[in-house]
Amino acid sequence: MLEKYKNDSTIAPLERDPEKLTIMGVKMPSKEVYDELVFAITNQMYEGYVPTVTDVQNLRDHYGELPSASEILKWSGQ
Repeated sequence: MLEKYKNDSTIAPLERDPEKLTIMGVKMPSKEVYDELVFAITNQMYEGYVPTVTDVQNLRDHYGELPSASEILKWSGQ
């Protein structure tokens, strides 16, 4: 599905390294976590979300949990 956006210059690419399993320099514990977070983050980027390193760290650290909206807002200092 994301293939149609492949050459869309309005969307900044997500810095990632599939061989090192890093997203924006943040090391993922497994290929599964890496793949799922790349998918989730890039999908939100198409909606205007601009991730930070802290966001990626929090998503990694809370992978598999369902944090509340207020908890997520705390991560970003809201």
